[in-house]
Amino acid sequence: MITSRIAPVFAKRIVPIALALTLMGGSVAMAAAPSIKEYKGGGIVSPYQITAGPDGNLWFTDTSTRSIGRITPLGVVSEYYISSDSTPEFITPGPNGNVWFTDSVGAIGEITTSGAITEYTIPSNSNPDPLGIIKGPSGNLWFTEPGTNEIGEIDPTSGTILHQYPVPTANAWPYDIAAGVDGNLWFTEQDSGKIGKITTSGSVTEYTVPGTPALNNITNGPDGNLWFADSGNGAIGKITTSGTITEYPTNVANTFPDGISQGPNGNLWFTDGSNTGGQGTNSIGMITTGGSLAEYATPTAGSGPIGIANGPGGVWFTEYRVGQIGFASIPVATVHPASTTSFSTTPAATTTVSATATPGTPNTGFGAPVSYTRYVVMAIASLVLIVSGVDLLLRYRKPTKQP
Repeated sequence: MITSRIAPVFAKRIVPIALALTLMGGSVAMAAAPSIKEYKGGGIVSPYQITAGPDGNLWFTDTSTRSIGRITPLGVVSEYYISSDSTPEFITPGPNGNVWFTDSVGAIGEITTSGAITEYTIPSNSNPDPLGIIKGPSGNLWFTEPGTNEIGEIDPTSGTILHQYPVPTANAWPYDIAAGVDGNLWFTEQDSGKIGKITTSGSVTEYTVPGTPALNNITNGPDGNLWFADSGNGAIGKITTSGTITEYPTNVANTFPDGISQGPNGNLWFTDGSNTGGQGTNSIGMITTGGSLAEYATPTAGSGPIGIANGPGGVWFTEYRVGQIGFASIPVATVHPASTTSFSTTPAATTTVSATATPGTPNTGFGAPVSYTRYVVMAIASLVLIVSGVDLLLRYRKPTKQP
């Protein structure tokens, strides 16, 4: 297997854009900003979502190279090619020591930490286009199927697709999914502006988010609530397991909250960017469970941060538009609370659907690492030029004997 160790593009302390924000009429005072590093090269092209793996490394999907990528805390990158028609989307650690991902070709995939890939085709009359995926309370994996407006469940031991439950609201486009402390699964509905809850027996409850929501990623918070990114309302939201929703506006122009994850020290971290130009502040943000928040610009302009995950030493995130993986250490910040909007919502009608267990069609193979030979050659050539330059400089500066 060929791997590539890449040096960070930037490694410096970043001035937070939150210094320019006004939250509840006051500015944000920062005690310290995070040190942000960006890793470029190693075959990374369009990194999308990212997660911490069971092996202590970070694993990510790369939609352009049709691969699953791995980056160590020291910056060593490996990418494992899936197939010519694959587009890996979301990714999560599984219960069996492997990493699981969704593939928009209509499959659920798993990859071992050594690179062996297996995919299970989702039975459907049309492409379910699976996106979000998470381990449920029983050890099975749950995933969203926006293409068929369903929530699916797969047994990681056999690859059997156990159930596919329809979402009550038509054309809701279920997007991301998270496991709640209440033993249920919670998911965002991007097109309907609702948060859905599904029990492990398939009963679905929906909660409408007021305003003009466009709901993206969702995660369980350290406070027992579910937290989500809302690019439509330009806010970070939370919903309690009883259905009370609170939103905290970022109060930043052109904001586009997208990814969100638990971070160290009991806070949550989110990305403010998108995979298209003109949206987002190209920043990562931190929000406390009390609603105090701050944002930090990435060193590379137009980076398009999307996925984010808690990992060794801090939070790691993808920069989709520039083909980089970012890492941020943890700042110590003093912030004023953001303005909040709190309301209780009435659950939509619930529905329970039973499904016959259907085995997925396995397609097993060993992920072929993307070749990084060209990067090694470039590095050797650069080293030769540097050595030659130093030699010439020493020759030029060497004193000559006087006659």
